[in-house]
Amino acid sequence: MKKISLWLLHNPMNAAVAVVFLMVLALVGLPLLLVALLVSSIIGLVVLQKGVRVAASVLMWMLLPLLVSLYLGRSGKIDFILLHSLLVCLFIVTYQRFQSWTLVLECMTLLAVVAVAIAHAVVPDLAGFWTRVFTELLHKLKALEMPISAEEMKVFFKAMGSIATGIFAFFELLLILFSLIFSVALSKRSGLSAVGKDRFTQIRVGAVSLLMAVLVFALSFLKMPVAFDLSRLVIFPFMVGGASVVQYFIEDLSAAPIILAAFYLSFLFFGITMLVACLLGFIDMAFNLRQRFAHLKIVS
Repeated sequence: MKKISLWLLHNPMNAAVAVVFLMVLALVGLPLLLVALLVSSIIGLVVLQKGVRVAASVLMWMLLPLLVSLYLGRSGKIDFILLHSLLVCLFIVTYQRFQSWTLVLECMTLLAVVAVAIAHAVVPDLAGFWTRVFTELLHKLKALEMPISAEEMKVFFKAMGSIATGIFAFFELLLILFSLIFSVALSKRSGLSAVGKDRFTQIRVGAVSLLMAVLVFALSFLKMPVAFDLSRLVIFPFMVGGASVVQYFIEDLSAAPIILAAFYLSFLFFGITMLVACLLGFIDMAFNLRQRFAHLKIVS
């Protein structure tokens, strides 16, 4: 990984070539989320070690595959990668400037909350919009003769319509977080200039995150449609705070990388893992578990 990081940083054109190559691969079938993660991590690495101006020059090269995709009429994937990379760049700069993972988390969550609220304001029947999108998807799956019950899927899509925007925003926040962590890891492995003193394992949920959560859940009691979407977003800082606690206590284990990889991947498949992490984050906010139970930290 160190050799790759040093090669990317040796010349801005190296990073630009890597980014453009990955985006072209996305057009020909490489998984979109993997490409978005890798491209944005390269941008984050360049920001941390070379500065915003150099990163901006690499971002400009991303317009090349964008123009090609527009010409081919397949710009959706490239649009997403470009937007995701810009967001990662923004939050990497925030981390570099303020040296605070907690602040970065709060800014990410606040931006997502504002974006979802604007979406509800601009599209009056957002649930109906997603129901139509899911219904079109159902028709495509039926055309492929997928073994899906139409009635069951319609009920499911209707229920999903009211929370789909928040769910998509939540997983985009998760992808941004993974990109930030990978960017910082690449930067540290490069062995060049220091990244920052604030470690991921020291994250604690701040007052801003708590206030957002209280306001959103208060709106939920008023049965406001936007509150159901936002409720998925305001738990994000608590989930990350809980994950930070878990990582703190096991980071010195020799098997820590494997355990942590399985733990974070389980967020995508098991809701119970997210719930446990959220509860840990909430408890840690009140009682500072790392300080109280530092003697329980596992050392291999």
